[in-house]
This record gives sequence, structure tokens and C-alpha cells, in this order.
Amino acid sequence: MITEFIQFRPSEKDALRRRQAWSEFLGTVNFNIYATLTFSYAVTADYARREFGCWVNKINRRYYGSNWRKKPESGIVWAFVVEHVSKSYLAHVHAMIRAPGHELTAESAKWMEDLWRLRFGIADVGLIRSLEKAASYTVKTVPWGGEMFALSGIWDVWKNSEGQAIGATDAANNRDFATET
Repeated sequence: MITEFIQFRPSEKDALRRRQAWSEFLGTVNFNIYATLTFSYAVTADYARREFGCWVNKINRRYYGSNWRKKPESGIVWAFVVEHVSKSYLAHVHAMIRAPGHELTAESAKWMEDLWRLRFGIADVGLIRSLEKAASYTVKTVPWGGEMFALSGIWDVWKNSEGQAIGATDAANNRDFATET
């Protein structure tokens, strides 16, 4: 028996719509830190996701304490994209972050940047000046294979008109949502 695997490739129009939906969705979450985190050596997308998670855990420990996971509604809100990895291209992550209950400053961004650089060598972390531009840049490769992750805290940020939390993918495809205040 021969099994053939076919990779779905969206049309150019569908790909651009998906990028626009993600950009609009992320542009409405009050992120205030933008990060480009690059590995100085070749890594897989899975490795990039794991290391991003470790970086986020260290940020959470700083702002919410060592037991941050045990506290309801604790932890930073983030969304990130792992861009394509190829033999001649260093893997990198574009991320947007906010820390409910904490004011993230330029000093916060510098600390986050230094935290990544200590282990991987290359980072650019700073305050977001234009949420719309940061969201658009974050999702620029999503239609063509960039992997979008908008999991932590996004579920708590968005609710539909019935007050039920909806996921990021649902929110990007559903215009019936409102910001929780």
C-alpha cells in the first residue's frame, strides 16, 4: 500500500487573508514589548518553541514569583511566530508580550534581551511604538509556513458576545469578540 502525503498550500489570496486576520487580532491585544529572538546556530522549530517557553518562564518568575503557575490569572500574555528554518538561515522568533498588573519599561525590555543573549547571543527586545506595525511584522510569514502560537493568556483576554473565552484561531476568524477589561 502506498500512502501519499500532500501538503496543503493555501492560495495567495487565502494566505494574505489569514495574515491579515492574525494581524488584526494581535493588534487589539495591549502588548507593549516586541522581541526578535535569534539562535546563533541551527535549531528545529520544536527546539525554538521549547527555548521560547523557558525564556517566558524566567520572565514569569521575575514578575509573578516562583509559584506563578499556581496563581489564577498569573503570567505574561504572549504571542509568537517561529519563522522558517533552513540550512542557511538562522531560526528566529518574533514575539509580542504584555504583563498584566506590571508596567513593562525600557529597562524591562533590556533585561529580557540580556536574558536571551546570555544563552543564544542574538536578541532585539524593545517597547512597542506602533501596535499595528508590530502585529503585522510578527505574522508576516504565517501564510507561507511561519508557525503562529498565541496561547498563553490570550484565552483570558478574549471573549465572544456570550462572555465565553475563545481561542486565538477562533478570534482571528470570528469578528464577534470583545476585549475583557
